Amino acid sequence: GDSSALPTFVSKLLKVAGEQSKKVANDTRVAMLDVIGELMAGNGRVLEGFSTDVFVVIAKHMKFPEANARCAAFTCLCKTITSAGLNSPSIAANIWKMVQKMLFDKVVTVRTAAAHALSA
Repeated sequence: GDSSALPTFVSKLLKVAGEQSKKVANDTRVAMLDVIGELMAGNGRVLEGFSTDVFVVIAKHMKFPEANARCAAFTCLCKTITSAGLNSPSIAANIWKMVQKMLFDKVVTVRTAAAHALSA
């Protein structure tokens, strides 16, 4: 495919995934984040400049009441860390804090996803 169009596409996906208004359903935002994770996994070097933006959107998804949204965020987090890495120690510290909080989530699948994120 055309890798020059990929950054523009990911930028648009991030905008939808991070949307705060009620206009965009949570399921749509979760789907966008899933696609971003897949793109990061396959094109990490091309998209590593977006990793900070991806982490911001992931943090927003951690606040969703639905467990599947939080699990999808962890899946995207694992793919992003594995393919693009962490750009700075402060980002790594913030992610560490976020993951630690989610290890005590009420939902077992979220705790499992958080444990997987720690090993990424």
